[in-house]
Amino acid sequence: MSLCFCYVSITSMDSTSIDQQLPVKKPSIEQKTLDVGGVDLISNLPDAVLSLIISKLPTKYAVGTSILSTRWKHLFSSIPDPNLDFDDSLFLQDKNSYSDEPIACFVDFVHRVMDIILKDVPTITTFRLKCQRDYGDYKIIDWVRTALARGLVWAQFIFDLNDPSLLFNTLSGCTTLIYLELENSIIDAPPSFSLPNLKHLIIQRSLCSDQALFYGCPVLEHLIMRYTSFGEIQTLNISFPSLKSLIMEYCYGLEVPHKLILDTPDLDLLFYHCNVAKEYTVKNLNTLLKAHIDFGNSKHLWEGDFSQYDQNVADLITGCSSVESLFISKSSLTFFYNSGRPLPMFRNLKHLQLGGFDTDGWELLPELLDSAPNLEFLDITEDFYEEKGCYERFLSDLPVDVPVCLLSHLKKIEIWAFKGEEDEFKLVEYLLKNAKVLNKIKISCDVSFEKYFSTMEKLFSLKSISISKRCEIWISRNE
Repeated sequence: MSLCFCYVSITSMDSTSIDQQLPVKKPSIEQKTLDVGGVDLISNLPDAVLSLIISKLPTKYAVGTSILSTRWKHLFSSIPDPNLDFDDSLFLQDKNSYSDEPIACFVDFVHRVMDIILKDVPTITTFRLKCQRDYGDYKIIDWVRTALARGLVWAQFIFDLNDPSLLFNTLSGCTTLIYLELENSIIDAPPSFSLPNLKHLIIQRSLCSDQALFYGCPVLEHLIMRYTSFGEIQTLNISFPSLKSLIMEYCYGLEVPHKLILDTPDLDLLFYHCNVAKEYTVKNLNTLLKAHIDFGNSKHLWEGDFSQYDQNVADLITGCSSVESLFISKSSLTFFYNSGRPLPMFRNLKHLQLGGFDTDGWELLPELLDSAPNLEFLDITEDFYEEKGCYERFLSDLPVDVPVCLLSHLKKIEIWAFKGEEDEFKLVEYLLKNAKVLNKIKISCDVSFEKYFSTMEKLFSLKSISISKRCEIWISRNE
């Protein structure tokens, strides 16, 4: 019965993050072939496979393969739809040097690739341009125009122009662009701005000085804003009839909009990790399936009545009542408790993830369980014990009848930061005694090695009181 499990977390990485961590070196003469037992394995690959490999490299290295041998000379230029990835940091050997040589090399390279090597390639669907140096606004815009003229579909721009409006005047009216990522930019789009077929928009580490960019994307489906400021915008209006996912993360600072309007009738996912806005107007979130709400510890930045701060938190959480999966951070739970408002009914909620909770959260937990009659999975991801007496506060707010979710739906519980305190044992005991269809409770102990075995033994002893005879108890220790 005394089983101990060890878990290893593996974080997935996309191709971009892998490229950043594994620097690609220009092959030496000795490295031109992979020779195993006298057989040149790379040369035996068909041209189609070699072209696919080359297309995954940053363009500097992809073009560089042409010097390897006669066979490789035209492989890059023969790719019918090359992925262009221009990054001037690969040309800046000494990042502290401000000589003109790296600038001239990068300009010449981009010109040679786009206007000479690929002059007969009709289609460029993927184009990434990252510039740390100032090459002049019109030089950069010329490169963007060349890509747009060849049916550009996917674009990532990481640069800062002296006149930001040039980029948006150039992009406006493009009918092929579906994915656009902007970083280190000032968003200054004209009133007539239009990207009629854009579906993915990512804005990072940028300043939005107006909302014309948003208004000009009528079929947008996915919007991500990270480390984004909103300047003088008083009301940020996120109104898209086709938007399916909205991620707002670390949009902090004095530039946070006074008001936020969410009018997104087709939204599936909302990830909100920002300071509290002065006001929320939440409309048409009836299709929302998953929400992540984390206001952080931003109350000290609030100017005005703190009670209104708590009310605003409650407004946004209440607007997410249709979700099937919900994450609420510890601070957000406390702010809702302080609002004094009743929780909405989460009739569709199946997975509730709590980023820990304080003593106020203990008192709100019974109401949370009672407001989610179809809850199947309760997941407590962080610390939830602060001081003695927490369980008494939990008991004080329990409804007369056992919450419906415990009687008929809750099948799985995970607790990730169990400290072995008496109040925590009592909470586990209550859940085991009342969760009739519970299949599994998994507890990760955040205790010393010396305390772990006594904690594990005590937890396993609770199995005998479980009302669900098929419930398994899994216990591990956080390293």
